[in-house]
Amino acid sequence: MKQATKWVGPYIGETIMGSHSPVFFDLHTPVASNNPSGVYLSGSPGSGKTFTAELLAYLSTISGKTTVYLDPKADSISLLNLQSDIGDINVCDLANDGQVEEGILDPFSLVKDPAQQQILVMELIEAFVGGITSVQRNSLTPIIEDVVKMPEPSLSIVMQKLLSRRNDPDANALGYQLRLIRPLPFSRLCFDHYQGDGMKIGKGLTIITLLGLELPDADTSEYTPQTRLGMGIMLLITTYIRNIMMDNEGKEKASAAGKKYVPIPKTIIIDESWAVLATKTGRKIVSELCRLGRSLNTACVLISQNADDIEKYGISNSISTRFAFRTKTKDEAQKVRESFDLPSDIGIEDTMTNDFDAGDCLMKDFNGNIACVHIDAYDARIVRAFNTNPFGEM
Repeated sequence: MKQATKWVGPYIGETIMGSHSPVFFDLHTPVASNNPSGVYLSGSPGSGKTFTAELLAYLSTISGKTTVYLDPKADSISLLNLQSDIGDINVCDLANDGQVEEGILDPFSLVKDPAQQQILVMELIEAFVGGITSVQRNSLTPIIEDVVKMPEPSLSIVMQKLLSRRNDPDANALGYQLRLIRPLPFSRLCFDHYQGDGMKIGKGLTIITLLGLELPDADTSEYTPQTRLGMGIMLLITTYIRNIMMDNEGKEKASAAGKKYVPIPKTIIIDESWAVLATKTGRKIVSELCRLGRSLNTACVLISQNADDIEKYGISNSISTRFAFRTKTKDEAQKVRESFDLPSDIGIEDTMTNDFDAGDCLMKDFNGNIACVHIDAYDARIVRAFNTNPFGEM
């Protein structure tokens, strides 16, 4: 195997084959080196990828970067145990009806350009209903165009207009499918018009949780209304985060003051990332954030169980660094080997399925260097924090 890179950044572990060498890594090193800012973590449950993601979030935040962690399962709330190190942590629990306003993810308010509104609403409805025929698209397009022009547009109005087209069975079918989704938990976030200030993401760490949101299994081809709603919600949150990371408000303030805009360093971490990548708009957003990493000074971390998601969804060129943790099957390990461009005779499949312990991974850096690395739980205080629910049993 190639020699591991001597990265600039904090210590995260050591190589575990041959002579052991310390591994240093900072999420913004690829950004500073004019490489794509995407980092991909894959592996089976219990393999160490969640610990690594939380460690990267912790290191990102204490180094002064604005860090946003999109975590449907709410594992990352254990970072609250390290608040004395991190400082203020903003937890936005989108499952909490009392905390979150209705319509906060209203697609008409997430983007301002009417053309972009139409694209987002179309993509959202497609995610909700599982695909739109060309005939349905022709029926839906003029309805969205009309709703965009309204003073208070909303997805509910689109649904009502579809249902009112009694002589248009294709429009009616879409309306009925949306009506099935409307009463479900979390639909309140995106069906109503929104005029509030939105989620607050300041400096430091922001955790966005959606405990109870149903997402389909990554390998499934069968979807329910609940899981389709989950995929749509993930798309909307990613759109929201993208808007914040673009920092148009900061650019306008710098321009008004006659100053050069200097983006602050930012990190986005997206767990269950395949649910975002499964939509066209989601793939576009992730690719854009990774491609513009240097100009936005933003690193993007994607987390999934499947090793080949980035190839499957065509965003491998947006990823510069990969961590592949233990796999359940040799077929999955083979996908890792192929994506890492390793020869077939080195036996990495057996190593990844039988020999890797929790925290062991195959790591490939932005220079193409590859090594087997153990992510080191060197600080017992951090280990205790990550293994403890700050709110007790949930």
